[in-house]
Amino acid sequence: MVGIAAGGDYGTVGEQTHAFWCRNLDSLLREFGAVETKEFFILLNSYFVQSTYRLQILTLFGEFIRKQRDTSTTLISLSLTTLIMLLPHICISVTTYLPGLYIIFSRIICWDKHISRPVDFPDEIVENPSGWIKEMNKVPLIEKFDDDIIRARSMSLLRIHTLHPNLIMSDSEKELSDTSRWMKLEPADVVAECVSYDMENASSNSNNSNELENLTKIVLEEADTKITEKKTQKARRPSQAISIHEIMDVHQALKSGADIVVGDDPWASRIISYSNFLTVNHPTPPPENESPPITSTTNTQASVAYLQREIMLLRNELNFELYLKQQHLQHIGRLHRDHILDSTVEAERQNLYNTCKILKSQLSQTQAAFDRQKTETTNTKKKHVQWENELNNKLKQYKNEKKEWKSILDKLEQELSESRLVIDAQNKQIEVFSAKCFSLENQIKLHEPQLQKLTEYEHTIDQLTKQLMLWEADTIKFQEQKRLMETLVGNWHKMEMMLKSGEYEIQQLRFTIR
Repeated sequence: MVGIAAGGDYGTVGEQTHAFWCRNLDSLLREFGAVETKEFFILLNSYFVQSTYRLQILTLFGEFIRKQRDTSTTLISLSLTTLIMLLPHICISVTTYLPGLYIIFSRIICWDKHISRPVDFPDEIVENPSGWIKEMNKVPLIEKFDDDIIRARSMSLLRIHTLHPNLIMSDSEKELSDTSRWMKLEPADVVAECVSYDMENASSNSNNSNELENLTKIVLEEADTKITEKKTQKARRPSQAISIHEIMDVHQALKSGADIVVGDDPWASRIISYSNFLTVNHPTPPPENESPPITSTTNTQASVAYLQREIMLLRNELNFELYLKQQHLQHIGRLHRDHILDSTVEAERQNLYNTCKILKSQLSQTQAAFDRQKTETTNTKKKHVQWENELNNKLKQYKNEKKEWKSILDKLEQELSESRLVIDAQNKQIEVFSAKCFSLENQIKLHEPQLQKLTEYEHTIDQLTKQLMLWEADTIKFQEQKRLMETLVGNWHKMEMMLKSGEYEIQQLRFTIR
């Protein structure tokens, strides 16, 4: 039945029927476990070893434990210690279980209000087990507690704990919804932080030992009183063969942090010797005619049972203290690793700081060199612009002169048709001059992007100056030739007029002759 309920997959169809069947099966199994507990746990174990049903078995086990009305201080102590050790590991999901945790807190703080269940079960559990379990679990636990008592008894716990900062810095909704803060903490960190809020943790170990010794004596005196009143019960005062000081020594060693190995208790051998002939659940009835030995045997058995209970509680406390010690060691290790990491980060930061200082000095030097280079470049550009303007002016002047030369040559070609030999010679000279000017223009264009040094510019200017002087000499010669050509042209016009007058005279003579 458990396997079918755990492994069945019905999909969407029939989901309500499946849920109803699971609830009925869960209730039936819990009722069976209340009557036949051993067989119930054997059945759970047979399915728990299979990973397929493990989640369902744990859920059923939790429901079964939750429904029990435990009144044993030993069981409550063991359960509470286990719960405290589990809480640091489930911080993220603890919000879901807060109502149940508050019920547990209320039950423990109001413990003296509950009356322990007698050894013998009531008749209802034998006659009608399921009805008796339902009757015991029909009222929620929280309705049985008094708010005033819980509030009054909680004040003593609040006085020995410091105020948590979230009570001021946060609110209830944020406290329940914010789970990201737990993701950054390990269980050991949570334990260390919780212990830091306990003011009694800062007190000396001697005070704790004295308080524990006094509390133990009070508990033993109360147990002695109850044993004298109820001789028929199993829990009785321990035998005088086991010293109370031995128990207190273990408590003091436990509180002081000394190494204790479970199983090396000073009274362990004595407990084993008494346990060899002990039958707790079904003691063997003695003969009726031996009444004094009955009391002695009963006292011995009660003492052994009480000591076994004390050993169980002490071992539970030992496990809890060892758990705290382990968590503190893990927390110290993590703090040590964080310290090493911080030291490494600090060293890297110092290296980066020194590197930044070196780079800043290099940057300042580079910036100064850049400023000097920029100033030099600016001056060079200014000089280059000045030289370029001068060359452009000269180039414009050369172009204007070239235009004038071309106009003069055109006029000479039109006017001096008869003086072609002279004009050709002059044209050849002009072409030579034009070629020189063209070569000079090309040289200027080629040297414009390359004018970077003052010596080259001065050399070019000297060359141009010399060529200009040659050109001026040629120009003077050209002007002289021009004047000569004008004289020749004037003579040519005179001769032409004389020719025309001669032709006219010849025509007149011919006309006269005819």
